[in-house]
Amino acid sequence: MVTAITNELLRSCIQLDVGSVERLDERKRVMPLKKVTHLVFSFKDLSFNKIEKIEGLESLKNLDDLSLYCNQIKHIEGLDTLQSLTSLSLGKNLLQNLEEVLYLRRLKNLRLLTLDGNPLCKDPDYRVYVIGHLRDLRFLDHRVVDDESLTAAREQYQDEMLEVKQKEADEEELLKASQAKEKQKELFKEANLFLIDALFDSMLAEDAEYLKMKEVPGLLEALDEYRQKNEVNNEEVIGLILEQHEKKKEEISAWRSAINKILDERDKASFTALDSFNKLMKKVFLEIEKDPLTGEEKLHKLSEENSKLKEKLLELEMLNVGEIQDLWSRFDDNYAVLVENCRQHFQNYFATMRMLENKFSESVSAQAVIVMEQFAMSDSYDDLEDEEARLLIHDKDLMNNCIQASHDAHTLKIDSSEDQTLSNEDKLYKALNESIKQEEIKRNRERVEEILFIFNTNDGKINDKLSDYTESP
Repeated sequence: MVTAITNELLRSCIQLDVGSVERLDERKRVMPLKKVTHLVFSFKDLSFNKIEKIEGLESLKNLDDLSLYCNQIKHIEGLDTLQSLTSLSLGKNLLQNLEEVLYLRRLKNLRLLTLDGNPLCKDPDYRVYVIGHLRDLRFLDHRVVDDESLTAAREQYQDEMLEVKQKEADEEELLKASQAKEKQKELFKEANLFLIDALFDSMLAEDAEYLKMKEVPGLLEALDEYRQKNEVNNEEVIGLILEQHEKKKEEISAWRSAINKILDERDKASFTALDSFNKLMKKVFLEIEKDPLTGEEKLHKLSEENSKLKEKLLELEMLNVGEIQDLWSRFDDNYAVLVENCRQHFQNYFATMRMLENKFSESVSAQAVIVMEQFAMSDSYDDLEDEEARLLIHDKDLMNNCIQASHDAHTLKIDSSEDQTLSNEDKLYKALNESIKQEEIKRNRERVEEILFIFNTNDGKINDKLSDYTESP
């Protein structure tokens, strides 16, 4: 019994127009899911139709036709990523409420929908409701949605649709904001800015002494100025680092373009040499068919030419390796400058951060004297509800120790963040180096293997011909 959409089930339900059964099964097994356009989860043997939940279809972004006819689905869900879907069959399932249909509004290309056989179809307003709420639907339950029915349905649900559209607009704005935030988060991670972006807030959140001091009225008046100056410092370093990040990407792009140009030129030379040899081999094979007496000599010479071809191709590859190494050295020199620029910007940022922290701590210490004097000369001490705040105001040493401990925690956080940021910058640089190194090793190994394969293949063909000239014992 099948109750869930597994990868095995999904692949078995792919619809393809392929000849033999064997070839069809193989195509289904290896086909990238992003290329699937037609799925049918409806079986002739109805005892197998027990799918209860729509799930596991997220990667099928090019799917345009989906049938889940005759299953046990109670809710419409799991289709958000299927924006290419034009035809959907959910007939003979267990859908109860008309409101389930609203989910399908997010499928903006949906034109054909089948829901007949569901409990919700018994509602007298079923067809009008579906037509009135779904955009651009052309067929519902195998019947054309004519203009007259569409107009009447939209008029009937006009007021309700205003609310639906407003809700969708609000959700769209929230989604865009979330996507923009996620995009920025990913960018900051790539550019090694993720620690800086949240440093100030995390520094306060992790400071147990700050939580005590903020309960003392007037003690942290300098905090707003500290926060504002920190924001300016953040914006400056973020702008500088993102500028260097773009230059890094440009350097990588230029490096890859230069490499591809070299490889393209050498590929043309290799193809020319290979094409010449193939023509020669074809010519020799034809000649020895016509004149077998000269065959053995010509085949030995052809074998020598095959060895020369191998040496030629290997020589071209060695030129590739040399030029790529030269390009890499120049690229590395340029990239190292950008890395050092980033390190300098980070160091300047953290130096400014420490200066701001020192000034803030000094301001808090000075303000503590004023606040304690004010409370000593007034009756407001007894109005304080927070016990920690009462103790701080009452005890000068305790107050000073609290301020110093807070300052020490902030300084430690700034120092450790700087160390980690600079370390991350070095790690990113080393990772790039290693990635390019391994990429080149892999390319070279595959190229050499390809050359040896060509040589051995040609050698085998020549030896097969030579075996005809081997004298029998």
